[in-house]
Amino acid sequence: MACHSRTAPRKPVGQGGRPKRPKTERTLLVEKADQLWRTIIKRPGECAACGRRPPEVVLEAAHGFSRIYDRTRWHLANGWCLCRGCHQRFGLRPEEWRDWMIRRYTVAFCETKGWTCVLALVEPWTSPDARAGGISRYEAMKRLAYSSETNPVRAPELKDIIARLEGA
Repeated sequence: MACHSRTAPRKPVGQGGRPKRPKTERTLLVEKADQLWRTIIKRPGECAACGRRPPEVVLEAAHGFSRIYDRTRWHLANGWCLCRGCHQRFGLRPEEWRDWMIRRYTVAFCETKGWTCVLALVEPWTSPDARAGGISRYEAMKRLAYSSETNPVRAPELKDIIARLEGA
């Protein structure tokens, strides 16, 4: 019985296999934006949760809100440099992850990390009351993330996002 799973290797075109479809413009832009975002998020060089550094740990760029939400996928304020262990721990404990992010979104913490200019990129946070505390910032990011379902990012917007990331 033949295995028809998605993980089975492709047949070469000469042996009856189909050629790969060329990547769309949007796919190429998403890949470029993802790479730039990861590079910027990992720039601090230490885990934001435990403080460990390579070579002791492997650093990963973690999304506060899932990358399935286009509106926050490339926001620098939605990214955290975490070691693999902390990333996995938070992935298994969503309540702990939420509470940790809220603590980190407070003004005092962001200013000590020099993140005030990064946080200003998120439009809902420009009002003084939104800057008051971590829960307000968390909720603003959450609203922005969930707006992706009705308002996805198109290719022209994606080009603007890439330009902003390249300037960061």
